[in-house]
Amino acid sequence: MTSAQVLPSRTSWRSHLSSSGDGRLLIFLAVGATGGIRFRLSRLFNRMKNSLLLSILVGAAIVAASTMHAQSASQSRPGFKIVTHPDNPFSSLTRAQISNFLLKKKSRWKNGWQVDPVDLGSRSSVRAEMSQLIHERSVASIKNYWQRQIFSGNNTPPPELETDQEVVDFVKNNRGSIGYVSGGFSSDEVKVVNISD
Repeated sequence: MTSAQVLPSRTSWRSHLSSSGDGRLLIFLAVGATGGIRFRLSRLFNRMKNSLLLSILVGAAIVAASTMHAQSASQSRPGFKIVTHPDNPFSSLTRAQISNFLLKKKSRWKNGWQVDPVDLGSRSSVRAEMSQLIHERSVASIKNYWQRQIFSGNNTPPPELETDQEVVDFVKNNRGSIGYVSGGFSSDEVKVVNISD
């Protein structure tokens, strides 16, 4: 008899020994053994099924965690860079400082230089993201702000340029300038400023 065979219980065994002949006992043992094998195979199959299901769930969890991490990392990096003239001594600015410079609410750097901001065009997706993160306002809201400034005679908006390279050319040629370019744009002609908050 193999390890997979399961004998009847003692009660069943004694009952059949007392009431059955040898032939009936053999049939009883054969049926009991077959049932035991089926039971063992069923348990083995269920374990394999549970193990496979667990592997699938763990794999799915790993993939989901990786995707969320990648999305989180992507969202934590803005799709733009703040740039200034290479000689500008400031390497880090807060969002409030950047907003004040771009909206001409502050006209001078701490070292006395005249602030000379520049914008990308109003249809630029880079400008839309910058406006939300730095000004916490939409581009349309900023356009309305400038219309009010013009109407009241207080100030005029910065020039609007169409490409990253045009912004870089403007910034490198104006010592007190500040602007922004898309996050993937690279240039050694200007200085990238960290956003400190």
